[in-house]
Amino acid sequence: MRRYFVPVLVFAVAAVACFLYWQWRGKPVAIADLPGARFQCLSYSPFEGTSGPLDKNFDVPRPIIVADLKLVKEVTGCIRTYSAIKVQGDVTRIAHEQGLQVLQGIWISGTPEDNDREIAGAVELVRAYPQTVKAIVVGNEVLLRREMTGEALASIIRRVKTETGKPVLYADVPHFFKKEPVVAAAVDTLAIHILPYWDDPEAVSIDEVQGHVAGIVADMRRTFPGKAMMIGEIGWPSAGRTRGGAVPSLVNQARFVREFVLGAGKLGIEYNLIEAIDQPWKRVPEGTVGGYWGIFSADRLLKFPLTGPVAEWPRWQVAFGVSLAVMLVFFAVGRTRLGLSGVDRWGAYGALALGTGISLVHLYEYVSVTSLTIAGWVFGIYMMLLTIAAVAALSAHLGGRLEAGCDPLPRLFGRPFDPRLWSSARLIGAGYWSAAVPVAMLALAIGFDGRHRDLPVMGLWLPAVALLVLARSRADAGRPRREEAWLSVVFAVSAVLSFDGLQNIEMMLWSAIMLMFAAAGWRDVIAESRFLLSAPVEARRSQ
Repeated sequence: MRRYFVPVLVFAVAAVACFLYWQWRGKPVAIADLPGARFQCLSYSPFEGTSGPLDKNFDVPRPIIVADLKLVKEVTGCIRTYSAIKVQGDVTRIAHEQGLQVLQGIWISGTPEDNDREIAGAVELVRAYPQTVKAIVVGNEVLLRREMTGEALASIIRRVKTETGKPVLYADVPHFFKKEPVVAAAVDTLAIHILPYWDDPEAVSIDEVQGHVAGIVADMRRTFPGKAMMIGEIGWPSAGRTRGGAVPSLVNQARFVREFVLGAGKLGIEYNLIEAIDQPWKRVPEGTVGGYWGIFSADRLLKFPLTGPVAEWPRWQVAFGVSLAVMLVFFAVGRTRLGLSGVDRWGAYGALALGTGISLVHLYEYVSVTSLTIAGWVFGIYMMLLTIAAVAALSAHLGGRLEAGCDPLPRLFGRPFDPRLWSSARLIGAGYWSAAVPVAMLALAIGFDGRHRDLPVMGLWLPAVALLVLARSRADAGRPRREEAWLSVVFAVSAVLSFDGLQNIEMMLWSAIMLMFAAAGWRDVIAESRFLLSAPVEARRSQ
């Protein structure tokens, strides 16, 4: 019985730690209630599946829009639209049937013919449903997209005002109202966009955001005294990568929305929240975060209650059960196949089992949230297989069945039936390159153009640990590992480029993972540096 004591004890400690982790993740958070459990107005764009307004032949069956607006009517009496033609014009007709008011959008671009069609569509809707159309929003972030001058846009605004007889708004970020006062003068109401997650140069945290919003409103009122003003778009995403101190999460979205509505009442400003329903198609132009601004999910389910506490993982017990099952498999293998002995090895193995059980659950959630196409699922499966391979290698190393040491790249291309092909050093070398090349490409993309890219921390931290422990150069490698050296430089540079301030914990973890990938070849970097600095030209050519 004594031989079972250590593994059982370690498993019990790991299981308790796992339980406490998931219980913490699922803990309900107290948040101020939404007054009346209703919003003033919500942005709404119809969609089906992953299709959206950017598609050439965009269309949505009428029953879907009817069902959507019945759902939205439960939490608001007003919607904001973004176009007046085709299926988006139908939204206004159905909103009239459902008794909803509409801030009617007109999509203004740099194409005059399209603008004329939009204006004609809006005029038709105003004449048909004068009580439903509350006001006209002439253009959405046209100036931000640099598609038109301020004077040209102001001319269109004045034209729409004359032809519809309705109050006219223009919607954009505050900077462009200040830059183009002619536009501010042309509209009846300024519809300012305040999206703290996207704020530059650095997004603000959930703890600071309400003061940030109040400051913007106060500044705009000072700049345009006496001018009618509303918040045309405001919100917080429930999923996606962290920017600065802004962390997308379900609890943070619920907290932002509820606290903002209370704050808007104190500020005395009308608002439109972005948005009614999650829009999967926005994940193409804006990254994963773009598809998760809705109060309702893409499956048309309310994402969080509008009153009472909110939990990030309301079904945390299921996550704990899956993690525990993974850990049970680990300990069964460790006891029957690896022959582990000693408290130190069993302790390390228990920590590995705990990390793997939790990571696989988070990785599955990450893939489910971020994968819009088959390519996303393929990369997700790749990371899962990479994690399993890394864990298997670390387990074998703990059991004394796999020695640390990695063959250099050229040695991996030996003859197919070379008996050395199956040596541990060659297998680790193959694993290193299988992980390092795709991850290096992703690291460079995030480092140089990371605004809309996700950070698969949970999918790569265990492979990074495995490479750090196992993939070092062998004394008998036979030649300097130059390819590995330069790849390590790529990882180190990417880690520095990705740094996004001390508030962004997720990005700091990503940089740490890149440094672990880089550390596997730090000796090679030193050797290559010495070679480049000291070897004669003739010697370099002969290598």
